[in-house]
Amino acid sequence: MLAGTAPDFNRALLTAVITLGVPGEDSLLIRPVTSGEGITLQGRKVLYKGVVVGTYQPALAWSSLTVRFNERATAASITAVIRSLAYTNVNTVNPTVAPRNIQVAVSDGYGSVSTTSVVWIEILMPRPAPVATSDYYRVSEGQTSLVIPAPGVLKNDYHPDKRPFEAKLTRDTPVGHVVVGRDGSVHYTPQPGTTGTYTATYTNCDNWGVCVSETITFQVGGENEAPQPIPDHYPLKEHQGLFIGSVGNGVLGNDTDPNSGSGIVLTASLVSSPEHGTLTFYPNGTFLYHPAADYHGDDTFRYKACDTDNACAESIVTIAVADVDYPPYVPDIILAVPDTTWLTSDLLQNVINYDKDVLQATFLTEPTWGKLVHLADESTFSYISRSNQEGIERLLYQVCDGSMQCDTAAVVITVTNANNRPAVFLPAILSAREDTPTPLSDISFADPDAGNNPVRVTFEAIQTGSAMTAGTLPPGLSIVRTGSRIINITGPISSINTWLKEQGLMYTPVKDATSGQSIRVVINDLGNTGSGGAQQAAVSKSVAIIPVNDAPVNSLPGDQTMKENELLVLTGTKAIRIHDVDAGDARISVTIAATGGVLVVSPISGGEIGAGVSSLVLTGRLDSINAALTALAFRPTRSGAAVITVTTNDLGNVGEGGPQIVTGAIHIKIAATPAVIMRVTALSPDGLYKAGDHITLAVQFNHSVWVSQGVPTLGLEAGEGSQAAYQGGSGTPQLLFDYTVQAGDITPRLEYAGRQALLLNGALLRDSLATDATVVLPMPGTASSLKGTSYLSIDGIPPAPPQIMIPAHNSTIEGDILVMAGTSEAGSRVLISMDGNAIGTTVADAVGGWDYQHAEALYVGKHTLTLQATDSAGNTSTSSGVTTLFVTRGTIVNNEEDEHRATPRAYPVPAKDILFINLGTNVQTPLGIGFVDSRGITHSNADWEWQGHTLAVNVSSLSGGLYVLLLKLENGQYKERILIVR
Repeated sequence: MLAGTAPDFNRALLTAVITLGVPGEDSLLIRPVTSGEGITLQGRKVLYKGVVVGTYQPALAWSSLTVRFNERATAASITAVIRSLAYTNVNTVNPTVAPRNIQVAVSDGYGSVSTTSVVWIEILMPRPAPVATSDYYRVSEGQTSLVIPAPGVLKNDYHPDKRPFEAKLTRDTPVGHVVVGRDGSVHYTPQPGTTGTYTATYTNCDNWGVCVSETITFQVGGENEAPQPIPDHYPLKEHQGLFIGSVGNGVLGNDTDPNSGSGIVLTASLVSSPEHGTLTFYPNGTFLYHPAADYHGDDTFRYKACDTDNACAESIVTIAVADVDYPPYVPDIILAVPDTTWLTSDLLQNVINYDKDVLQATFLTEPTWGKLVHLADESTFSYISRSNQEGIERLLYQVCDGSMQCDTAAVVITVTNANNRPAVFLPAILSAREDTPTPLSDISFADPDAGNNPVRVTFEAIQTGSAMTAGTLPPGLSIVRTGSRIINITGPISSINTWLKEQGLMYTPVKDATSGQSIRVVINDLGNTGSGGAQQAAVSKSVAIIPVNDAPVNSLPGDQTMKENELLVLTGTKAIRIHDVDAGDARISVTIAATGGVLVVSPISGGEIGAGVSSLVLTGRLDSINAALTALAFRPTRSGAAVITVTTNDLGNVGEGGPQIVTGAIHIKIAATPAVIMRVTALSPDGLYKAGDHITLAVQFNHSVWVSQGVPTLGLEAGEGSQAAYQGGSGTPQLLFDYTVQAGDITPRLEYAGRQALLLNGALLRDSLATDATVVLPMPGTASSLKGTSYLSIDGIPPAPPQIMIPAHNSTIEGDILVMAGTSEAGSRVLISMDGNAIGTTVADAVGGWDYQHAEALYVGKHTLTLQATDSAGNTSTSSGVTTLFVTRGTIVNNEEDEHRATPRAYPVPAKDILFINLGTNVQTPLGIGFVDSRGITHSNADWEWQGHTLAVNVSSLSGGLYVLLLKLENGQYKERILIVR
């Protein structure tokens, strides 16, 4: 054994234990040497070169032993004791053939324990011989032969290795003859007439050829008597084993046989086993006994002794197991704990208490570096050291049983100044402004034992695109960067915390991110300070992003160049697009203003819609605004420089910072071109014009033109030869034309007659450079054409005179309501005159029918009626022919109380004389119909058909006039006044 780092071996402990063995057979001991230069024993004291270096303590049955060394022990003396350890097996006759495991270790008394040395011992039997026992046989006088069948002489023989063996005769009797079979059978023939004792010798040999011989005794003559066994008594100490390996000391050793005398030949067999132990019993009377654990007192077993004639007798064996008061065995307790950390242990946890006594544990010394607390059960204790302590705390303790037999050992506590784990402190909520470097000044670190020693802290922005930036470092701190997301700072904790507090570290989230951001902070104390190596702590934390309202972005095309007569369509590579990363579905406002031209709508099909505006404001969702911008175009109004300015206001959507406004401009260079017609429009208001009305039209050029030497005209699609005559505007960009609507003109939407409709008629049309203007008009129907800029309708055709229908025979009854009906142009206003005076007006419906009721009393006599129609344009028809009306005295069908319409409906008779009269959903299917005229005559011969609430009737047999329609129903009748107009 070599010395370690301990200053001495005082209280060192050597422990040797048989961990794999056979109880009752195995034993450990210290083998002393006779020389004074080695190991000697004085009682329990162990001496090395005559000096006491320790005391040994065997365990029960010597299956283990310990040696507690004193202050005079050295590495050399402990090595000598280890080399004096010896193993013995007390079963010298038939030991258990199995490997034994012995472990040896030494603790130095200061908390360190050597590695355990393991010794394996193989128990070998050197080919043991069979065990033979002499045999005795009696032959009656006059008996001619004796036959002993197998196993014969082998009955009381055995082999320790349980190997097979055979018998053979090696010496015959001097008188008579013996035959011994291989199976042990005996055939003896005595000499006739002889008596006495005669012996022979037989030999047992196993299959290894190992042999043993024994005697066979023949007693010729006399009577056989049973053996006389004597009780046996053996003393034994508690917890120890008893092996009786000698035949003379066995249970047969004191037994006698009256027949064989001193040549006793007996065989023992077990009758009953002991109750308080285990027994291995052999035929020659030897045995191995081991008492039960903790048993003391008498234990007995019975055996039977038999001679060769099978005459037997029983006896008892008593083993007196003495109660031995063994002291407890107390081992060292070796513990380890970091400083300032409580540990708890039990003084009795590994004590061997052989007698199961109540034990009392007591500390003999107090701690030097810490505090010791006894707990309630008085065997457990807790210990804690002071801060920053490191070394061995050794406390002696003693364990005693009720008889005050004691053993002393040590509690060896190795106190390590453990490196404490550092800590990271982050605020409960960690926030940063969107797209803004934010100081992480609320992060701090702590380490209870780092002091001013350096530590390394790591700051990592987790998401790709986020960043960590560091300001100027004070002396004592160093930095290592890994990309843009990781920063390592090394230095004292106090300096790092101060640097952070002074906003030395900045975190920037991923651009435009408002969620999903996080950081990771790690501190590694680099092993400062204490044992256990470097300690670190890591914390990952989500970062709450405070949204900042990002300014919108105007994506505009570059500067543009165009001709004066072109249209700049803002699509494709020339498109205006608005972007805003945080507006989402919120509303924004975009203002677009133009100088040097106007903004117009250009549909996908081309051209432009509307007269154009110099500015427009779009407010709404971003996607809707961008969709609207795809239809935007710019039309110049002059040559030179023009600018389209785009101003976007996100209205504060979304985030801190209020509304964000950005402005951009598209600069346009417009090349001058000869005067060209840009658009044609009407200066007269939109509406419907009649014959004789004047309409003023304007032909607009891209710049001023002058007219000389003639009068231009503008051909129109209003009627044959319709021409608008030039009225003025020379020297301006706009020439004025006048058109008077002619009788017969008609058009729902006025347009000029093609792109060449502007006729100069010999006139000169030139710009300021005396260059002839281009007089090609915009394509008819486009946004710049007359139809595209104005809504003018012309109706120069007067309506036809209205037609009138009055009651049959042009007569009516005095006092009755005069009901008239007729036809006129759809939508026209009908003026009715009687006797040269206007009596009323009515309007023809969509199919040209009209009716009128005159309620004023008419004098009896002859009256004249005339009609005149005025259409929606104001055109007036000629008067109709004169119709004569006779007012007479008499009667006519009155409005009866059950008539369903007091006012008659007028029905102009169409072709084929079929009237369709809708009577509504309340009228049931009629069973028959009739028409009652003004004279009270009922006409019921008309053909009719019911078509679901509509009556289709052939009125070819009826003249025009007022009738009462009579329907015969299942539950009554239905009446309605109608006027048939022919």
